[in-house]
Amino acid sequence: MKKWLKMHFIPHEGNGHRPYFLHRKNAAQLVGIVLFFELILFVLPGLNFVGFFNILNLSAVLPGVLTTLTNAERLSNNLPELRENMVLAEAARLKAEDMATKGYFAHTSPEGKTPWYWLAQAGYSYIYAGENLAVNFIDSEDVTKAWMNSPTHRANIIHGAYTEVGTGIAVGMYKGNETVFVAQVYGRPVASLPNSQFPISNFQSNPNESISNENSINENSLQIANSKIENSVSVLGETQVKNSGANKITQETIKNFFQEAATAPRRATDAVLYSILGIIILALFFNIFIKIKHQHPDLILNGAVIVVVILGLHIGNTYVSQSKAFETSFLAFDSQNQVLNQLNQ
Repeated sequence: MKKWLKMHFIPHEGNGHRPYFLHRKNAAQLVGIVLFFELILFVLPGLNFVGFFNILNLSAVLPGVLTTLTNAERLSNNLPELRENMVLAEAARLKAEDMATKGYFAHTSPEGKTPWYWLAQAGYSYIYAGENLAVNFIDSEDVTKAWMNSPTHRANIIHGAYTEVGTGIAVGMYKGNETVFVAQVYGRPVASLPNSQFPISNFQSNPNESISNENSINENSLQIANSKIENSVSVLGETQVKNSGANKITQETIKNFFQEAATAPRRATDAVLYSILGIIILALFFNIFIKIKHQHPDLILNGAVIVVVILGLHIGNTYVSQSKAFETSFLAFDSQNQVLNQLNQ
């Protein structure tokens, strides 16, 4: 291994002061590897997000990833994690599917159905409830970041009164393009009503943020917040999977890694590109400075070409993600029965 590293990275008499790693053939292979990872980690998952084809069942994977990201934000704000609740997830799924089927994006449907309607349909009795929506994105991390960058959406995520969460997604047409709709619903069930006050996050609405009148909800619908709702779907119990060996733990870790990579293509691609870029820069550094008297412009050029390709892909991926996010819409709703904010980024 030491000999291989020396021959490929260190200029010396044994390799004619020409490290093999930067030879034209190896450089071409590296470009091919970079493009392969770009295709596998960014292009294909990105096309999956916009509904071009289905290489990953997003409805089975994305909700869990978004819930994990939401809980990570709560932990960073010294708040307990939210429990995944299957009834809330059903309400979120129903809302997402309704938006995807009818091609709208709002807390209130064209027929006037409010967020509370979907909670009632799923059979969730609550004290507090909130809803964040997102549409038209290609990276799960972008959704959570955008929510956290908006004071009103952030208030929902780090609301101290919430104890449970459910996330639903659906694929449908929005503004002429097929894309993914996300609804994340937060709640505290009636059975958990304590005598003490809840720790509410410090939040003040930004006066500069406008509230869309067309998404305003009739105050009468607030009555459902404190009413008992009959369950229309069966409540699924929580299932705990106990790993009984290192092999199962490893399999679960690998599974989670690929799921997160598939639902966060830009982040996964950047991780690989940065790793390869670091190796190339290290090879160039050794090639230039270890034997300064023995310079080979062709090797430096080969390394520079790889660097340009990697940086170009990184910039392109960022542009595509940000341009997509620029059209992304986000909505936040709380149990005080008012639209908190409509954000177009």
